[in-house]
Amino acid sequence: METGGNKAERLSRLLSFVLRHKPHEFEIELNEHGFVGLEDFVKAVSAKQSSWRDLTVEDILDAVETSERPRFEIAGDMVRARYGHSIEVDLGYEPAAPPEHLYHGGRGDRADEIISDGLRPLSRSYVHLSKDLDTAREVGRRRDYQPAIFRIRAAEAAKAGCAFFEATSEVWLTKEVPADFLDPVPAEGAAS
Repeated sequence: METGGNKAERLSRLLSFVLRHKPHEFEIELNEHGFVGLEDFVKAVSAKQSSWRDLTVEDILDAVETSERPRFEIAGDMVRARYGHSIEVDLGYEPAAPPEHLYHGGRGDRADEIISDGLRPLSRSYVHLSKDLDTAREVGRRRDYQPAIFRIRAAEAAKAGCAFFEATSEVWLTKEVPADFLDPVPAEGAAS
């Protein structure tokens, strides 16, 4: 059995790594929508990592259910990551009308590039957008102590042809946001 730390949290990180980025390292084959059978995941991971040799389907269900954010989706006897992929996966999301504004937090050293070229996914399949400013700041701080924060005029961008996808109630995805629809948000404590 996995020991030390919060097992569900560590399993959530493992699920993210495998389902979003490296299924091939575990000889896991995702279907076209990014799903893999729960039993197949358990067999593959327990065979590759001795620290997870006692992994069960119930462990995965618990990790998904107790996660602070809805990163994963269970459908029948299958599991997938809802967003965050660096591998090509058709998540099957239909374009949706976004809220008037969405937010993006990222590395501060990319601010000028984003202002010039807009938002693009870089190593991910989609650009991740937050529904509120505080979440964007939190996400940005995971990448940089002084992140660049942008407000996206999402409804306006959608009218101009940008497709937005609702991955969860808090996370929106898009392939790109042209610079014309981005407004830099001043750093906290900075004079407006």
